[in-house]
Amino acid sequence: MVTLNKPESHGSSELWRIFLITSALLALPSFAKAGNALENAIEKAQPCQALKVKTGLFTIGVDRFEKVEIEELAVNVKDDVAKASAIGSLTCRTSDAAALKGNVSARLSFDAEMNLTTCTVSRREIKLLSAGGTFGDVVKALGEQISRSLGDGLSNEAKKLCQ
Repeated sequence: MVTLNKPESHGSSELWRIFLITSALLALPSFAKAGNALENAIEKAQPCQALKVKTGLFTIGVDRFEKVEIEELAVNVKDDVAKASAIGSLTCRTSDAAALKGNVSARLSFDAEMNLTTCTVSRREIKLLSAGGTFGDVVKALGEQISRSLGDGLSNEAKKLCQ
């Protein structure tokens, strides 16, 4: 669902036009295109890069991006505030040279709010809904890292779009 309400302040009309065009491109002609645009932004953010866990004898690094799938996406713009929420899954894998090969997958929900006048993300919340993969037991330890890395990356991508 994409809901767009024109902001009342005239000072943000240029930002509004940019955001409206971007939102329209993301939303049309189908949800699949909007999901693909968000998936591309997530891939650019490289949320897997920092995912390494020390297990005593060695380090497991599932720091290679494998895939992302967006299941649900909603965007709402009112005045100078854009709100977005999404549910999707992210899969990261070990490098081809890793001694222990495998992957981790996480199903996440994302909820954020951005001021379109200042281009600042005023609120973001990422929740790990479920985890699995070869290192399924380890992925729960990575939940906070996945959330932080994904949140930082998406915030940076959103700021670039806004500016």
